[in-house]
Amino acid sequence: MHARIAFFAAIVATTLCVTAANAADGTVIVPAAWAGIWDVTEQTTTSPTSPTNPPACGSGSVTTRSYRDTLCAGDTMRVFYYPPGVSFFSACSGPGFTDTALQLHCEHYALGPSCSPYTYIDWDAVWSLSGDVATTSARYLRSESATYPCVSRYDCTQTTSTRTRVSDRCDFVVPVRWASWGSLKLLYR
Repeated sequence: MHARIAFFAAIVATTLCVTAANAADGTVIVPAAWAGIWDVTEQTTTSPTSPTNPPACGSGSVTTRSYRDTLCAGDTMRVFYYPPGVSFFSACSGPGFTDTALQLHCEHYALGPSCSPYTYIDWDAVWSLSGDVATTSARYLRSESATYPCVSRYDCTQTTSTRTRVSDRCDFVVPVRWASWGSLKLLYR
């Protein structure tokens, strides 16, 4: 009987950890505090690719857009999307979603072809919620170390947004745009 209770407790503990942030794939469960329809104003800064030094994130070409989006309590969402050629995260960490914040960090390490033997990709998301206003920031940094005659590559993209909740409803009046919540999908279009 005690073994069965201990087994059940281990399953519950594992489920609660996965709810905060899934270390395998960077997914999170949306808490009720974030549910609703949101007006979003987003700015994405793409730093120029550099062959020698990592770029300063936040400098470079800027694009802006505005749209309406929906989040529903209990839904699972992936915070970051994989860039071309990457099908998994090497590691993700962070507390995930709370009623007032989201913090998630994911990394990917890979051995590439002989010309670019090492690739490191780093994603960070930091969001905060105060009442009906959320601010979000997501950063994508890629570093490819290459050997002669190839050239190393460094690039960085940062997306920040302000989101204002216009309704607590979650009935999909406005379609959910999962990738817009912290992801850097503009990189991969």
